[in-house]
Amino acid sequence: MHGEHGLAGASLPALQTTIASNNAAGFLVEITRQHPHVWIIATGPLTNVAHALQRDPTLAERIVGISIMGGGTFGNVTAAAEFNIHFDPEAADVVLRCGAPLILCGLDLTHQLLVDEAMVARLGALGNEFVAAIALSICTASSKRFAPRATAIVLSP
Repeated sequence: MHGEHGLAGASLPALQTTIASNNAAGFLVEITRQHPHVWIIATGPLTNVAHALQRDPTLAERIVGISIMGGGTFGNVTAAAEFNIHFDPEAADVVLRCGAPLILCGLDLTHQLLVDEAMVARLGALGNEFVAAIALSICTASSKRFAPRATAIVLSP
């Protein structure tokens, strides 16, 4: 669905920095210690988020919440199972029970709200580097449907 490299043919600019960490759970723990009161936006399976929560049980207390692209009223792996939850249901259980505020953007939502060029332009015009990067990432046809929901709900609840 998202192509050979998971980006559905999106052309992204060259990286300007190095990789922050090869340990996603450790990175989440450390970055939320340095910058508390942030959202974690999970647009894939919840394995790394669950590992971070298990590594540091106080993580859930210092973040604003977790926006999850997963679940829904129908599935894309089976009739009832959506990929991100199906991939690691034990991790999903840990995250869903962690006590942090949660927003779930299910597969059914991703089929209801499509991002159009006008929305991409509005996001890009906000003058925020992060938001501009999100706008850039949703330029391809298939990515216009999925991950932006989990991000947009946090940017404009």
